[in-house]
Amino acid sequence: MKPCRCLIPALLVTSAVSTAQDALLNKGDVARIVDEYLSAQQAADPSPFDALSIYGDLRLRQEQTTGLSGAPQRHRSRVRLRLGSTWLAHENLEVGARAVTGSRLDPRSSHVTLGDGLDGLELSLDRAYATWRPQLGPITWVSAGKFSNPVRRNPVYGELVWDADIQPEGLALEAAWSPRGWLDSLELSLGQWLLSEQQLGDDAVCTFGQVALQSRLQEGVETHMSAALTLVHDPTPGVSSILLDDNRGNNVIAGDFAENFGVLDVNADVSLSGAGTPWVVSAEWIDNVRASQTQNGWATGVAWGRAARAGDWRVYYQWQSIDRDAVFSPFAQDDFTRATGFDSHLLGVNHQLTDGVGLHLWGMVSEASELSNNNEWRLRLDLNVKF
Repeated sequence: MKPCRCLIPALLVTSAVSTAQDALLNKGDVARIVDEYLSAQQAADPSPFDALSIYGDLRLRQEQTTGLSGAPQRHRSRVRLRLGSTWLAHENLEVGARAVTGSRLDPRSSHVTLGDGLDGLELSLDRAYATWRPQLGPITWVSAGKFSNPVRRNPVYGELVWDADIQPEGLALEAAWSPRGWLDSLELSLGQWLLSEQQLGDDAVCTFGQVALQSRLQEGVETHMSAALTLVHDPTPGVSSILLDDNRGNNVIAGDFAENFGVLDVNADVSLSGAGTPWVVSAEWIDNVRASQTQNGWATGVAWGRAARAGDWRVYYQWQSIDRDAVFSPFAQDDFTRATGFDSHLLGVNHQLTDGVGLHLWGMVSEASELSNNNEWRLRLDLNVKF
């Protein structure tokens, strides 16, 4: 009969102490013997919780909006909580989920505005997926379910086409190569995402494709480029109005979107880190290649510093101009007072109080690009806590 496991460490300690008396071993030797045994035992019987990771963040926001036509100045206190987990179910298979605050009917925001009669906060899942990471050539991962968006973003502000809270549903794949010479990495991403499913009619789907590359020009100088194409196939099939109801600025004719959408988003940036504090200069070009008019957008920005460790500072500025049908408004950002059809300045500063706690002060001034000379202002102060 095998001895009880709980007695083995005690027996080892007793044996080690006895040996120590005979061979003059010190206490460090005894501790090392016990530690080696415990490490071997843990490796032999791993806990399923060893493969479980939990992460999350909390945001407290104070916001002021003014200048909206016919609307009074608005002050809002908002809160956002996100809590997620990943589990390595197999050597190459990861499953994950994330719970967030906010209305499940608004995929563009997980923030909750306080002051609703002290009602409780709504909680829902915005991620539930499985990711397979095969050891097959250049394929790095394949995800299915509801997962994070693989789009490569403008590093100064990158939500003009895709709001960062949008989590696609369907299937996505990424392949990567590391060529020799001046090109450090080359990535290809593909996705087929379900937008609107109908029992008695056609579905609305989205096809996504992206090419991204990275190159180190010299020590301390890197450049990144990406081109992503988002094709929205018939956003209102049959009688479906799910996406049309979320329209926030696109042209509409006879109860339907006036234009088709094939949004090309091209980003390029150069980062300089050789002098110590990093600089990033970025440019973004947007073109709805399936629209006949009001289909372009562009942005250019600069950022100094970083916001990663305690004491870090980051200051950034970006200018953007977005035509009414340049982006598909149900998916575009909700930070500015308008989702599309505007010109805007964005200025912000981040400061990390600790590695996991930071402040973010940022302001936006926007003007409708058609028949308007009225400035719309939004100022925010965020306290961000990561854990």
